[in-house]
Amino acid sequence: MPVPVEGDAPPSALLLRARALIESHDTAAVECMRALAASLSDQASMQEPLKRLEVSIESYNFELARLELDALDRAFAATQPASRYKADGA
Repeated sequence: MPVPVEGDAPPSALLLRARALIESHDTAAVECMRALAASLSDQASMQEPLKRLEVSIESYNFELARLELDALDRAFAATQPASRYKADGA
């Protein structure tokens, strides 16, 4: 079982938490995704991937959610210095 992450956690920790929840088909991924959206609200390039992730989770399509999370993970990684973050889905 994944370790809970606080809502004010950094996006990288929230991405890891979301991945664990999605892989276990846990609907708690919805709340994690909302915390992730809040933490990335100032990054315009993240809004479309976040919306697609939200729709897939709320539709209980966890396979699509995993793919959308991979895309979001890559988009987030592209905004980070190489030494600070490695996308798990890339």
